[in-house]
Amino acid sequence: MIKLDPNWITKGSLDFEYKKYILLDYITKVKEKLLSYEIYPYLSDLIEHYRSLKELLNQKDSLEKRPLTGIDFEKLELIYEEVDDELFLQVEKIIKFSLNQFGKCIILGRKLYDEIDNEINFFHVGILPNYFDEGYIITITKQINLYSYRMNKVIVNDINYRIVITRKIETDIDSLLITPDRIKEKYILPLCDYVPATFTGYIDREVSIEDTLLPILKRKIIIFTRDLL
Repeated sequence: MIKLDPNWITKGSLDFEYKKYILLDYITKVKEKLLSYEIYPYLSDLIEHYRSLKELLNQKDSLEKRPLTGIDFEKLELIYEEVDDELFLQVEKIIKFSLNQFGKCIILGRKLYDEIDNEINFFHVGILPNYFDEGYIITITKQINLYSYRMNKVIVNDINYRIVITRKIETDIDSLLITPDRIKEKYILPLCDYVPATFTGYIDREVSIEDTLLPILKRKIIIFTRDLL
């Protein structure tokens, strides 16, 4: 897994060329993953780095007269003391360069995300139930996998969000002998005493199920169920 330390700007030397090397090495590796259609978690990581740096740049008035000694990324706050103009300008230069690089990579990631999203044939299997907080997901590429899902609510900055948690149940179901309706009948209904929500997503290309297809299907399920409310 390719990761960039959240405190990479303040760790080690503040030399611009050194920070540029660290950043571009990360960006290059992430681009390779994106171009291989491994969208997650790389796209979400890029967005989080961009948002964090944008918040730091918005604090530049406070940074001008005090040196940056650390960054609290949980609170998105700067930790600083007295600073000279040269150090401030160096940090500001690094942040602005990084924002530009992250921004370009995010644009690429979103373009590839949209490309895959538009190719996915997504639908609910069978009669729509009244309960969507739990259910099943069938992913179809060159292989068929079955997952159970649970939808949880989380609160971030006083805003309610929903996330989808999945667990793999079956892998490599024979795609020549079975349809989504038969998969539901054979593998899902025996597990339940009710007719559960069952979604499927099919794409006619080789993509990573765990890093691309499944995360996009989770988002589609959230949008689908939200629109029904």
